[in-house]
Formats: sequence, structure tokens, C-alpha cells
Amino acid sequence: MRLSRILAVLAVAAAASILPGTQAAASTAPGLFAVTDYTGTLVRGSGVTGVVRQSAGRYEVQFQRNMDPCSYTATIAGPGNDIVYAPGVVTVASGGAPSRVHVETWASPGGVLADFPFHLHAMCPPDTDWAVVGGDGTLSRGSASVTSVVRLGPGRYEVRLNKPVSGCAYLATRGHTSFTGVAAPGTISTATRSGNPNAVWVETRTLPGAFTDSAFHLQVQCPDAGSVSRWAVVRADGIAARTASLLISSERIGLGQYRVYLLGGNSYGCAFVAVPGDPGAGSAGQQVLAFTTRDADYPDWAVRVETKNVGGGLTDVPFHLQVSGNC
Repeated sequence: MRLSRILAVLAVAAAASILPGTQAAASTAPGLFAVTDYTGTLVRGSGVTGVVRQSAGRYEVQFQRNMDPCSYTATIAGPGNDIVYAPGVVTVASGGAPSRVHVETWASPGGVLADFPFHLHAMCPPDTDWAVVGGDGTLSRGSASVTSVVRLGPGRYEVRLNKPVSGCAYLATRGHTSFTGVAAPGTISTATRSGNPNAVWVETRTLPGAFTDSAFHLQVQCPDAGSVSRWAVVRADGIAARTASLLISSERIGLGQYRVYLLGGNSYGCAFVAVPGDPGAGSAGQQVLAFTTRDADYPDWAVRVETKNVGGGLTDVPFHLQVSGNC
């Protein structure tokens, strides 16, 4: 990390009377999240009691409350400081019991169920700004701020809200609208909807890249939404297009490799969910994947994000990131 970057981060932290490694004075709530390792074992979480690995790439995450009315987003992600190098995708669904969330992880580009670690984040009533949408564009459930969904073609959706969201982050994961089942693996990306600042654009594709209808879970993180997590929208060149107040900066550190800095650290108690997505309006763009972990060089107060094509090759892509927990 360049000395200028260190000094800039410390200067902002000092102005807020917060130093890296301490708890932020205006901390957000932990929310509901889980982080697992390569065996499906729970590493850390909030509101969660355990994880059961059912078979290769199939997991049930046990929470302390009814999760059926909720939305779930997830990312294949390292539980510690190491990035997951093998490419893969994740899908979500309601679990086999009301208190469970079902997660499936798939190797890419073959689309075969395989074990991967993952980070999972849930939003439930009365959280605002989330939706669970069927492949035909039907709104299955969502917060009161979500007014409607329009399917504009195979794999292309406009999720409409009752307020402007162009200054927000959009996290989305493919999956089922209801209970456990094997969802088709593929990719998903998000963007601001062109011509409608009150809407989010979502695209779903097969692993080879063709547009295809898929159910998905969407969570929108806004500055005024009472969010349970910190968030950032980062351009392909590593510059943050917009952030929550406690995600202060970002940079590109290599091809498809990014670092996002937390104000007030400590990232050890958090989960990081990311999705490829354009920071502006229009198409969400390329057929790519996003992976997260704590940054190995600065694990106390930075998140590492890598963006890759479905074959695992690093490539520069914009992304949306949310950070769950008190970190």
C-alpha cells in the first residue's frame, strides 16, 4: 500500500476520532449473516447457530428466527485472508425448515455442484429496499418500498421502488423464491436503470453467457435506508463511484484485483457480499464473477475483491459490495 494511501486513510479516521482497528462510534447493526469455510463449517455470523453440509455444494444455514419472509444474497468468498481462486457461482433459496436458508455452490464454467466457502447476508422485515423475484418477473415478496417488477426480455428485469435509488448499491443472487431445490447455475449483474432513477436493472445469464430467465434475490443499500451493512460501488479502474460513510475509499491493485477500505476497522467480524455491476445506468455489462475476502495485507480494515470471467481469468469489472456486521 502506498504511503500516501495510508496517510489519507489515517487522516480521515483521525478526523472522525476513529483509528483502524477500533469500533466506529456510529456503527451499524450486525444484521443477519454467515461466513463458512471450505467444509461448510460456520466461521462467524450474526443471528445464526450453525451450518449443515448436506452434500457436495449444498448447505443449510440455521438462523435463530423465521427466514421464510426474507431475502438472501451470497458470494463465494474466503473465510479468512485468502481469495478463492477456483471460479464458481452461488444460488440461494428458503431452507428445509422456516429458520433455515439453503445455499448451493457450483464450479464454473462446468456448472457442477462443488464445495466452496461463502458469505451470506439476509434482509428481513422490517428492513427496507429488498425483493425476491421469480424468473417470469413476478414479485414473490419484498419490502414496502418495492412497487413492481417488469421483465423486459429473457434474463432482463427492472425492479421499481418508490424512491430514487441511483445513489445506492445493488446486491443480487440467483436462486429460488421459495424452498430448497436445485437452481440452474449462472451469473447475475446489476446497474441503475436507464431513464428511471427509481429502478434497478438486473441481468441473469447462463454460464456460457446467454440471457436466461432466473429467479433472484435483490438487496438495495442506500445512504438513507437504515442499512444494516456498509456498502460501496466501485468502478473498473478501482475508484469508488459512491460509498456509505464508513467505506471511505478503494483502489485497483492489479488486473481484476481491488481493495476497499473500512473506516474504523475491524473486518474480522464481518461478511462481504459482492456482485458485478455497472455504477451507472444501462446494461450491467460483462459475463463475470466477483469474489471477496479480508485483505491479506491489511486484514484489520480492508476488503479484497477479485473479478474474473467464468473460466477464472482475472478481468477489470465494476462491482457493488456490501459489508455486514460491526466492523
